[in-house]
Amino acid sequence: MRQIKSVTAVLFSRLIGFILFLIIIALLNFLVPYIDNITFTAVVHFLNQNIWIMILFSLLIAGGELFSVLTLPFNLPYPLFNAIGSLFLVKFLFNILSFVNNELINVNVPNIGITFKGLFIIIAAIVFLIVLISGYVKILVEIYSNDDSDEDYVQKKVVKRVRRIRIN
Repeated sequence: MRQIKSVTAVLFSRLIGFILFLIIIALLNFLVPYIDNITFTAVVHFLNQNIWIMILFSLLIAGGELFSVLTLPFNLPYPLFNAIGSLFLVKFLFNILSFVNNELINVNVPNIGITFKGLFIIIAAIVFLIVLISGYVKILVEIYSNDDSDEDYVQKKVVKRVRRIRIN
């Protein structure tokens, strides 16, 4: 069963998560001069380079979650927000793969960039379509399941009133 959330609860939880994320990034940047480790410095530098991608996919997915809390017709944009946010998430994951391949493993395969770019386009398109379609399917399922339960609820109320009238 789906947990019912409020807009304020979603905003509050996402805001706390975002603030904690920024605190962790700031703390990592503060520790770079004190930790003499090339890998640590490279990871912090990578996070700094990709902070806008992380912020964008976080904001888009949070926006999608905000719209999903609302009722129909206001929840219609949420699959689109989630789908666009998932594109940035896939881009970030590919940046991680490229970083691990180039920086941490130090394997320099000459055509890996072309392979990653072609693979990114295919996977990004597939993920976008899956997230978009599944989001709208979820909205349709909620519409039809709520209609049935509303009819059952109304029908039960009518039956109770008819029984009361018969008893009196």
